[in-house]
Amino acid sequence: MRGKTLKSTLSITGKGIHTGEETRVFIHPSTSGKIEFKRNGVIIPATISYVVSSEHGTDIGKDGIVIKTIEHLMSAIVGAGLTSLLIEVKGVEIPILDGSSLPFIQMFIDAGFEETDLSPTPSRPTRPITIKSEGSLIQALPFDGFSVTYVVSYPYPQLYMQFHTFDSMSHYSEEIAPARTFGILEWADELREKGLIKGASIENLLLYNNKGPVNEPRFKNEVARHKILDFIGDIGLLSTRPEGNYFIIKGGHKLHLKLAETLAKEVNGAV
Repeated sequence: MRGKTLKSTLSITGKGIHTGEETRVFIHPSTSGKIEFKRNGVIIPATISYVVSSEHGTDIGKDGIVIKTIEHLMSAIVGAGLTSLLIEVKGVEIPILDGSSLPFIQMFIDAGFEETDLSPTPSRPTRPITIKSEGSLIQALPFDGFSVTYVVSYPYPQLYMQFHTFDSMSHYSEEIAPARTFGILEWADELREKGLIKGASIENLLLYNNKGPVNEPRFKNEVARHKILDFIGDIGLLSTRPEGNYFIIKGGHKLHLKLAETLAKEVNGAV
């Protein structure tokens, strides 16, 4: 697999789902062989070492400068096979857009792709790894390829046992990218008290109440697919070419990143 960047710079403007603040993002071609973010002159590598929070999103930071909610953009980067980019952020949080990774994929296609000399190093488990936490589980197995099965379970109609298996990154744009982030109406007050979801609306998420979805799902198992989208973005902080066979029950960013930290230490020798 050759390295890949964009042919031209693209720009994105939109509000963050948690801050509600408008951000402008410039995604520049690069030949560094790395995915790097830049804010206020500070370069923040998109690696597990720079994660500063996994509370309802994945935030990275360095020298007191934080960029919030990078997972949907990172997922699109991995799904598109991009390996070298400089992402310049004029604001605090990556725009939520429609709540999925599809707008990013479409913008990448419009900008065009170009091969680079630096090929990505795959990252994969070399032994079975199981991590459990508060009723959640993630298992990683050695595998020459990429496959993930995700099971979600919430005490709400259509969410009690929803799952999806994804095993071909070449189908990312159709199977995973369109899946939107989701919310449950009952959670709203608690999240707002934490200063979150200031920019959330049915325009950028799939909303559920105690009877089922409020707006129309794009897939019957859209929540499970979106969890895979998030997982790909989080595991992309190890390598833009993830490999392995993963099985996840009731996971989230904290569990994804705990696995990524374990893999970084055991496979790469450092985080």
